[in-house]
Amino acid sequence: MTANPQQMHKLLLDHDTLQMEATDAGRNAKRISMVIPAREVKRVQKKLKKMNQDPDVKELSGRLQKECLEWAISKVEPNSLWGPHLPEGDSIAVIQKEKPLAFAVVIDDMPEIQWPDWADISITRPVNDITQEMLDAEMNEQCLLAGTPTPRQGSPLPGDMIKCNLKLDIEGAADPAYQTDGIQLRVPQTGQPVIIEGLPVPGFEQHLEGVSADEVVTIDIVIPQEHPAADLRGKTAVLSLELLEINEIVPATVEEVVARYESPSEKALRNQIRSSLEAKARRDQNFTLTTQLFERLIDMTEVDIPDHVLNTKLERRMNQERREAHNTAITEEELEARIAASRDEWMEEIKAKSRKQAISLQLTRHLRIGISETLIAKQINEMALDLGQRPEDFRKQVIDDGQINFFANLARQFECLDHLRSQVSIVDVPAEEWSEQQEAG
Repeated sequence: MTANPQQMHKLLLDHDTLQMEATDAGRNAKRISMVIPAREVKRVQKKLKKMNQDPDVKELSGRLQKECLEWAISKVEPNSLWGPHLPEGDSIAVIQKEKPLAFAVVIDDMPEIQWPDWADISITRPVNDITQEMLDAEMNEQCLLAGTPTPRQGSPLPGDMIKCNLKLDIEGAADPAYQTDGIQLRVPQTGQPVIIEGLPVPGFEQHLEGVSADEVVTIDIVIPQEHPAADLRGKTAVLSLELLEINEIVPATVEEVVARYESPSEKALRNQIRSSLEAKARRDQNFTLTTQLFERLIDMTEVDIPDHVLNTKLERRMNQERREAHNTAITEEELEARIAASRDEWMEEIKAKSRKQAISLQLTRHLRIGISETLIAKQINEMALDLGQRPEDFRKQVIDDGQINFFANLARQFECLDHLRSQVSIVDVPAEEWSEQQEAG
């Protein structure tokens, strides 16, 4: 008979019988060794049997270790950001008859960050005024969205709508990272930025020159570090588009668009468009400000990540590479050679990301900021809008891909910005000037 989780939760060890020792385990880390005496384990087992509960050995072992660990951490009180890890080389402890249940963990114990004077931090806010030209362009876009498609013979032109099957292949992986059939894409004007399924595709319209329906377009890309799927960031990939249809769009009239949105007038619709563009500009500003804030904090603070945290992350990265190479033509020897050649680069990336994560977590604690489900949902919804996807569909994709933590971290960083906005120095510059500065490096 399996124990009811609620009943198991009420199970309490006699803490006076527990043994615990905390020792240094290298830089900013402690090893906590714990022992639950055999007599105490036996007492708990008898108690459960009297309650008509008979959890299996593995389940009970895990529950007792969890309870003992919580007690031990409450005594040691480490300033932990990453929680307990199993020491390298240790296996998960399991109850054995007439023997104590002994186990250990390694946990980070991070020193408090010495925060700079906030007034010494200067960040730049790109200011993008909504112009009449921008309003007209968005109104034209709405007319196209409400327009009538007609088949085009030959290659697609800017403004056309293409229907295609999409596939993303990661270099060295046996199976596509994802594929979607029948998606609709607008052919952009020359130089206009394009994001396809969350992936920026520079010069997208150039890849469509000279192609027609039933052809496959392949585009080499590098997945950006900001991509929600952590396991794809920084990887080289091929984006394949199998063109199914090419349609010219006969734009709807402004009157038809006004009626479609049930707006009282063209003026009212233009006001709605302005509000939408202003909201998008604010989101872009906040992202830019947040990125700069944490770049400054990384430069101005000392954060030393424990070795066991870095090594655990590196091991996960290497195992991910092995999984993705499974059933491919690469030999095991070639795979391990590739992993060995990439270890140093991966470790540098892990160190940089871990430092930013540590700063974000400690700053959240320092400012006493709480991150709620509502704030996380807000980040998901806003990214869905930027990607042109339905928020409910995008949220399901985020959950399925296990990317909630990515958006929780975004929410955490944006909340830190909001708390510090009035204390740091923010310099406004025209958005065009800011873009030129970024392009110039």
